[in-house]
Amino acid sequence: IDPSRISPVAKAIMQYMEDPNLPGSGPAGTGVNLVAAPPTIQDSPRFTAKVDYRPTSNDMIAGGLKLFNDGPYLRGSGTDLDGSYTQGFKQRQVHGTWTRILSPQMTNELQGAFTTYGYHLTDKNNGFDPGSILPALNNQCCAEKTSVDKSEAGRFGGGLPTISFNGYYGITNQAQTKDNRHDLNISNNLTYIKGPHQLKFGGYFYRYQGYWGGMYNTGAGVFNFTGRYTGDAFADFLLGYANTSTRGPAYQFGDFNEKRFGGFVQDDWQVTRRLTVNLGIRWDVETPFVEKKLRQANYDPQLNALVTYSGSSQYPPEVVKSLLGYPVITSDQAGFGNTKYTRNINWENLQPRIGFAFRPFNDNKTVIRAGAGVYYAYESSNQLGLRQVLYAPFALIDTFNAAPGTLPTVTFANPFPGNASTPSAPSVLGYPRDYPDPKSYQWNFTVEREVLKNTSIRISYVGNRTTNASQEYDLNTPRVFGPGNTQDLRPS
Repeated sequence: IDPSRISPVAKAIMQYMEDPNLPGSGPAGTGVNLVAAPPTIQDSPRFTAKVDYRPTSNDMIAGGLKLFNDGPYLRGSGTDLDGSYTQGFKQRQVHGTWTRILSPQMTNELQGAFTTYGYHLTDKNNGFDPGSILPALNNQCCAEKTSVDKSEAGRFGGGLPTISFNGYYGITNQAQTKDNRHDLNISNNLTYIKGPHQLKFGGYFYRYQGYWGGMYNTGAGVFNFTGRYTGDAFADFLLGYANTSTRGPAYQFGDFNEKRFGGFVQDDWQVTRRLTVNLGIRWDVETPFVEKKLRQANYDPQLNALVTYSGSSQYPPEVVKSLLGYPVITSDQAGFGNTKYTRNINWENLQPRIGFAFRPFNDNKTVIRAGAGVYYAYESSNQLGLRQVLYAPFALIDTFNAAPGTLPTVTFANPFPGNASTPSAPSVLGYPRDYPDPKSYQWNFTVEREVLKNTSIRISYVGNRTTNASQEYDLNTPRVFGPGNTQDLRPS
């Protein structure tokens, strides 16, 4: 390649590529020609403190403090010039318990905890502004930013474009984030003994507040080189002739809260000296995640539209305007009313429990135990919360494909050609509005027998059946396969 034809963008990026330190096994010294071992440097101090106090003979108060730091540390990956990143995690927790004996038959226990989490990840080349070599990325990144709860100041974002070459080691820009999370847990349990019954009553409240702000590698540009123009992917890179390019919004953020609450009743009933029966029921409710700025939407397959949830008949703030030509409607227009919830609340999560322990003979050598119950699970914030702001209509990822033929159309000189303000297939997230919580039926049966002194045998049967287990899939994937146009095989 004539050196005058090498793209100035490729020259700038090559400054962050390591020189080979091995002769290589392929033509022109390619193949395995570099061995690098970037160090990982980590410091993880931990501190705990605990206090017990008995103000009266009937009261016991305990409290504690936990401080946990993981970093900030340098995480070695890739090569010395590219791939390493700085990462850190911190946790703070204050917790306490108050146990009070109300009477010889009644004891109450009140517990509470407040926990904060902080996390950050910064690419080693965070200070590099990709807009300096790719003007089409100007204003995409690199402003001075703070995390959305204002607790973490300073610049984040920036970095090299992500480059992949067929047959060569590429360049990776880490997703850079500054996250903060606050958890509040309060619970109360009361135990009351009445004759052969040991009754337990309890309830709890949990509040999650999660702040997330970050930049994905699409904010600095993503380029793929395949060798379609020269026969060698790296040669295509030197000329600046890409097969595909991708760009997205630089900064994406979310500020989510969620609440859970519930209660239980349990009776451990000693029916006879040889038989104890356990009866109980639990009730749990989880409210859907709500984003503070109401940046939330859900794709509805029946309406074939993205439905936004702002609590009013208006669009939430920061909807990507170019998508308003795409089917984006408000919850009011969709017939769901002016709600802030992207899905319905499941109020009927009742979970009965039953069990027993029985000694069939007049000795202590044989015991039969059995139990069964219903258990509900909940989705994580990444599944139904955070990803809402990572997809349309709040985040739009544009992918540009080179036109057929031998003439390069996606180049470093013109990396995002054409009008991509209204892409044909933006990434969207959808789940049923009547989203069922995963439910698990669990049961067991055990027989224990002492066969010799200090020797026993246990035989158990354990069963578990789960329904409504969540599974993610692409709605556009054909349900049947055969000859003809693939588009005709997709769901209508």
